[in-house]
Amino acid sequence: MYLFSCNSSQSACERGFYVWKTILDIDSVMSSNLQSLNVKRLYVRYFDVEKGKSGPEPIAPIRLNFADSLDFEWVPVVYITQPAMQSIAYNDSFAHRIYSTLCAMHGGKPAEVQLDCDWTERTREPYFNLVRQLKRHDIVVSTTLRLHQIKYVESAGVPPADRATLMCYHTSNPEKYEDKNAVLDLDEVKKYISRDVDYPIPIDVALPVFSWGVKFKNRRFAGIISGLTRTDVEKSNFFDKTGKHVYIAEKSGYLKGVHFQKGDELRVDEPDVKQISDAAKWLSRRIKNKSGRVLLFDLSLGNLYRIGVENYEKIFRSCEP
Repeated sequence: MYLFSCNSSQSACERGFYVWKTILDIDSVMSSNLQSLNVKRLYVRYFDVEKGKSGPEPIAPIRLNFADSLDFEWVPVVYITQPAMQSIAYNDSFAHRIYSTLCAMHGGKPAEVQLDCDWTERTREPYFNLVRQLKRHDIVVSTTLRLHQIKYVESAGVPPADRATLMCYHTSNPEKYEDKNAVLDLDEVKKYISRDVDYPIPIDVALPVFSWGVKFKNRRFAGIISGLTRTDVEKSNFFDKTGKHVYIAEKSGYLKGVHFQKGDELRVDEPDVKQISDAAKWLSRRIKNKSGRVLLFDLSLGNLYRIGVENYEKIFRSCEP
């Protein structure tokens, strides 16, 4: 059963999704919709790496639950925190540990592995060394790329990876008290990409299809509510809209299990289809060495129902020439 129907059998860009969960269950509805969008590749967070007592430790592995017949390429993604990166030694033991863990979870050698780390000048060399060590296993190694690493490429350096995925979301600090969409704001993106990008390795593009709510108390950050939408707020019946993205609680109440007192404020960062499509079109013109691979973050049945497959199709087509 399809949520919506569309025909994308012929697409100029390679389409994919990120999957960022601890339990992954691809059912027949999800599979049918992905096939209707001509999605061939899923980037799946397999585990995180955090700093442990004796060094970096893999944590929170995903539990995979899907049919063997699903016709998708699964790309394992490993998220590495900054403290973990700072504790990695200049040797190949940790790279081998990551590789062995991935192979065991994947059921064999993956064709591609992606590392997700917001490296800094301090962690650049150990991170780049980790990329080199993984490539010795004769696999494609890709890496995520933040906007600041594009703008300040000389100080950030270029990872020795086979390709990079530009994460075009989380464009501003969600904890800052302002009436601005922190998930995606094209004006903020333009501050980092002011001219055509000709990066030394091929660039894929990742765009957001998620939302969140940011709670403020006395104009101070008080937490994030993942997956919150404008519809959720309007259905609650105790918020009044005071800005483009901002609401104020008119009385005490609960929203998605979070308690609000009268006067607490809430900003909903929910990019709409036009905003995402506009960003996709603009990036497709600016990035000269793009690979043609476009990824949406992230895949969930809730996002499929909220956005609709036809609108996903519009977003994907916005990236095409």
